Amino acid sequence: MNLPGRVLKGFVFTEKANKLIGDRNQYTFRVDRSATSGDVARAIRLEFGFKPLRVNVLNVNGKRKKVRLSKLKPAVPIRKPSFKKAVVHLRADEKIEIL
Repeated sequence: MNLPGRVLKGFVFTEKANKLIGDRNQYTFRVDRSATSGDVARAIRLEFGFKPLRVNVLNVNGKRKKVRLSKLKPAVPIRKPSFKKAVVHLRADEKIEIL
């Protein structure tokens, strides 16, 4: 069991996440790698005061990219870090204020 303050790392701000907020009242968070859906539900209840209807947790693999360090050297392949995110479903009358 994780501590509620360490489970939620922040909101995910993407076009799809913003559309889920507007259309379906679903909020997307970056969470700790060891967090379970029960840990996320407990953290939402303690942090915001809402009991989620459902929590979906998924792992997002880091993407491969090529970075050019200088114009004289070839591009170097790197990998962005992997992370875990959670989609929290709330009732229609409940809203979370995003800063």
